[in-house]
Amino acid sequence: MKKIVATLIFILPMLIAFVFTNSFLFSHMYVPTSSMVPTLSVGSHLVVFKSYYLFNDAERGDIVAFLPPDDPVLNADEKIKNAYLTKRIIALSGDVVEVNSGELFLNGEIQEEPYINEKSYQDFGPVTVPEGHLFFMGDNRNYSYDSTRWQDPFVSENNLRGKVLSHFMVKDLLKSPKDMLMVAIAFGVFFLIYFIINFLFMAALGALAQNSIFFKDVLDNINEISYLFLLLILGGIFYFKDSIGKVLW
Repeated sequence: MKKIVATLIFILPMLIAFVFTNSFLFSHMYVPTSSMVPTLSVGSHLVVFKSYYLFNDAERGDIVAFLPPDDPVLNADEKIKNAYLTKRIIALSGDVVEVNSGELFLNGEIQEEPYINEKSYQDFGPVTVPEGHLFFMGDNRNYSYDSTRWQDPFVSENNLRGKVLSHFMVKDLLKSPKDMLMVAIAFGVFFLIYFIINFLFMAALGALAQNSIFFKDVLDNINEISYLFLLLILGGIFYFKDSIGKVLW
């Protein structure tokens, strides 16, 4: 019993830190489709800052993670319904959007788009983005299911779940100092939160151990748990995260 309690107390700070970091600060996501090619390759890993839009306004050109709109095609697939989408913000509240002969027009002005894979074959609009809503498109224009195809082309700003700060293929990570720095910051924030929570747990347990033989034995058992065990648990959480949580579609 004491060993079970010790193991739970050992693991709990790490789980709390992981949930807090993943929910409010940095989240790792994965790109399984080609809708954002060439910017985001299939298999790319993303670092998403979940709280970015609590302190900043959405801007045209931001690549973001967001909850899917209410759309029959998206609703028909349970995997997509429970996923985050990733697209580029094209237009903000009040903007007039039109796609004509492959060219994107915002408020009547043609836009330069060096990031797209190819020009759209499909004309769209013009439409005006309502107050409090956004208009999204994928960079792979002809292979992206986005605002130009959804039943309702506009998504509420409340659906935003974070801004993509970094994207990389694992095999190329060492070639990109910027992406390495973002990954290091995300892990560093997680471990900082973990060590703070763990310190508080251990301080509380130490206080209890002064007046309880049971908690003293629990504390002794915690000290015997190998930190290799902690690393194995951490590795398991990050490896299986996309299987047990929301995945990016």
